[in-house]
Amino acid sequence: MAINTTKSVAKLQETAVNDLEAQVKAAAAAFKSEKMVKVAIPKAFEKAIGPTLYLGINGVSLVLPVDGKDYEVPAPFAAQLKDYLDNIQM
Repeated sequence: MAINTTKSVAKLQETAVNDLEAQVKAAAAAFKSEKMVKVAIPKAFEKAIGPTLYLGINGVSLVLPVDGKDYEVPAPFAAQLKDYLDNIQM
């Protein structure tokens, strides 16, 4: 049975962080290859949401302004935004 030392635990933690960063970069690259979809968040939602809306999928995130203007985002983010806006209680 292996004994955990400060050095061995630090190495495992560093490896885990490197693996996570690699997975996030791979996810970001996958989203870049997705179809881009125009979305807009109506200014009327600003009272319920705030000035910006954070969306995140698998460690990849983006922040959209709540200003009614069109923005192009990858299709999975557009689907997440639609689900979110469909469920806002105003």
